[in-house]
Amino acid sequence: MRSDRIAYAASTALLLLYGLVYLVSTFTGDNPRGWVGGAVWLAFGGWIALIATWPEAVRVDRLPGTGSTAVVVADASGIILSWNPQAAALFGWSTDEAVGQPLTVLMPPRFRDQHAGGLARVRASGQSELAGRIIPLVGLRSDGSEFPIALTVNAWHSDDGMTYTGVIRPMEGGRDAGTD
Repeated sequence: MRSDRIAYAASTALLLLYGLVYLVSTFTGDNPRGWVGGAVWLAFGGWIALIATWPEAVRVDRLPGTGSTAVVVADASGIILSWNPQAAALFGWSTDEAVGQPLTVLMPPRFRDQHAGGLARVRASGQSELAGRIIPLVGLRSDGSEFPIALTVNAWHSDDGMTYTGVIRPMEGGRDAGTD
């Protein structure tokens, strides 16, 4: 984690330095393009630094063995296209094992019919009622154990069809959100 913070700090410092040099060179006459470019680079670097300091951006409820938020990308039929290392650590499937599998391998069997119905509704209407909301659910690890998660899903439309992105956070000490 420390190396990530150092890399982030260095890249942000470079953006800010570039903006400052660009701005100063405009005022000294070495850069005839104007001060707006320097101001844009400074604003961009400052914006990135601000986002990284937001508590929502850096605070993640973590379970042992998970680095941060899991991200899963699936196609319109619910087949996993990609996922990050945090998803592999959280669910226990390597990237090679997960890619090409249906999303249903990540959920207990009692939720699979509801999931299939939801995908069908989104394909038919082109809109998701759940997009952008935090949904408390239950995940299924590769060893068959269940655990509470918070899922935020979004649907993306492109020339290649619809793609889903799921952002998954484990909920420590949470109740089994799938049972009431």
